[in-house]
Amino acid sequence: MDAGGWEMDLGDRPPAERDGYRPPVRLALLLPLTGEMAAAAAPVRDGFMTGYHGENRRRPEVTFFDTHGTVGGALSAYDRAVAAGNDFVVGPLSREEVDALFRRGTLQVPVLALNRGNVDPPPGNASFSLSPEDAGLAAADRLLQEGATRVLAVVGNSDSQRRSAEALRARLADAGVEVAAVVTTAVTDFVP
Repeated sequence: MDAGGWEMDLGDRPPAERDGYRPPVRLALLLPLTGEMAAAAAPVRDGFMTGYHGENRRRPEVTFFDTHGTVGGALSAYDRAVAAGNDFVVGPLSREEVDALFRRGTLQVPVLALNRGNVDPPPGNASFSLSPEDAGLAAADRLLQEGATRVLAVVGNSDSQRRSAEALRARLADAGVEVAAVVTTAVTDFVP
């Protein structure tokens, strides 16, 4: 398959449907389910599973592998995913984990990494991430779709959250929506 220069071996997957839909048979999701990055992984996991359960066509068998948010954990999780017979891997999440995996060079099972690092993906693999600014713009667009006229933004105190908030504020201001205040909090996990 060639998707804009991204070529991968589809192995023994069933033939594609008319629209090209051809999911893996067994998919491994590599996320930090424990450790310091577990809070960041929770919305990724939940979003993935929402999309998964929203698909009415054939879906792959999905198995989660905990990376513990460490380079060693990510490499071990990838190896376990390959040994378990997965034909596609999504993850890992942190830049350091992605770089470590891509430094291996040729990978036995194709990877769609959930971040961009400093190491280019080996042929047949890809990485994807939204910048903090992209996340802020997406949130602003959603608020505009919902008809928001005045917004209070609550963000964590990290650089990426501040960058997201600034992009959100700028997009809403361009559309004439008032951002009443941006409240910064030390809380990093907003999920109840």
